[in-house]
Amino acid sequence: AEGARWSDNDSAAGCNGSSGGDHTSASEERYVFYTHQVGGHFCMVKPLPGTRLEVELPLRTHGRSGDNCIVHGGKVILKPFDADEERFYCQLPDGTLAPLQPFTPLFYGTKKLRREQLETLTTGGKEASLAKGIRQPERMPSDPPDVRESQFSLQHVRRYLVLEDLGGNASKPAFLDLKVGCRQRAARHNAQKREHMARKAAQSTSAALGFRICGMQCYDRMSGEVQRYDKYWGQQVGVDAMSKSLAMFFADGHEGPLSGVCGDLVEEVVRKLQLLEATLRQLPGMRFWGSSLLIFFDAALAEEGHTEAFLRSVQLKMIDFANFENVGGELSDEEYLCGVRNLQIFLRGLLEGWASDSSIETKLSAPPCPKLQDLEQQHAFEALQRSRRAPLAASARDPRDFGAETASEDDPSGHLSANAQTISGATGRNLLRELASHRIVPARADNGNASGAGLGCILESDPESHSNLDDLFA
Repeated sequence: AEGARWSDNDSAAGCNGSSGGDHTSASEERYVFYTHQVGGHFCMVKPLPGTRLEVELPLRTHGRSGDNCIVHGGKVILKPFDADEERFYCQLPDGTLAPLQPFTPLFYGTKKLRREQLETLTTGGKEASLAKGIRQPERMPSDPPDVRESQFSLQHVRRYLVLEDLGGNASKPAFLDLKVGCRQRAARHNAQKREHMARKAAQSTSAALGFRICGMQCYDRMSGEVQRYDKYWGQQVGVDAMSKSLAMFFADGHEGPLSGVCGDLVEEVVRKLQLLEATLRQLPGMRFWGSSLLIFFDAALAEEGHTEAFLRSVQLKMIDFANFENVGGELSDEEYLCGVRNLQIFLRGLLEGWASDSSIETKLSAPPCPKLQDLEQQHAFEALQRSRRAPLAASARDPRDFGAETASEDDPSGHLSANAQTISGATGRNLLRELASHRIVPARADNGNASGAGLGCILESDPESHSNLDDLFA
């Protein structure tokens, strides 16, 4: 989001030291876990009410600008940083992806939180205790458990993407998080991981419908209490229960035909889905692997009878772009489009009252053959491996490019120093598995024989593994 877009949304108090009124200093910034999060692997963070935070502006085409901007905390959330996702948002304003801007949250830049700010995060009040179906986080899970402790002990700051909070001004924000696509894909997935994700998709509605429910937050009209359902609940929703589940979010469980404000709500979402579908068809070669759709509205406006304001609050946004890929070619992302089309069919079924009929299956779009995107994913995987090997090859030719001195054959410490750059931050069992995968430490099969496979059989109590490690680092 450029400065002009910020001013249009009244979210920025001042940039580059310009006057924007008194604001909270960095030392006084306070944060809590985002209590309205219904999906995702990592916990998002929300500035406390009244906080204004200093945000580093996004990358420009000519490099990092270094400019900062003061942003009103009530209108943003902080998502754990991912370089690929930042790259996606930075290339949105210009070029091929520009038509997607109405369907993505505003991106303000990045923010670094200090260690002491992370250690004092809380769940943020009474509302969190009212959540049903959501396990509140005990700590900040931004990394796998085995790696988290070692990295956190070394890092004094942690970086976040600063994104628009769709429910920032809502009294009763309702969210529906849908993972779209016939399976989870990413360029980093090897063959084994791809097979696992295909089996996992077949166990949910992803393989059949092209989407599944990741989580949702809605409000019971009788009691007025918030109802939350997480991804584990969503994984149990089958094709036959999808209509009922969507009706819980859009119509308080009523499966149609819909009229009044509920009918208007569903019609507005269908209209936005049609616009999104038309936009995606204009983006050949773009693969939105791992992306989700987030549907939002302020339920309080409907309860208060403010129908026009309620319909203006309805938003449909694509989120989660860490695995986005441009694979080239002339074909659109048919797996993503399959989910968008079938979601429209279910919603039209709610409007017209036939969503729960068995006839709906005859109206659904069949998922596309996975072979094409399987091949695209394999090519993306190979390209990623080549890009990772290129810096290592350059380092071997001229280690000075990486700040190291040339290592001679008589100086083994130089070679160890260069090779150490390829070792990850893994510890314990993860480190043993990584070393075994490089045949440095043999993995132990169940029969006691060393094997290059069966990495899951490595035990931290294995004395031979420990002796191999001792030999390696002696």
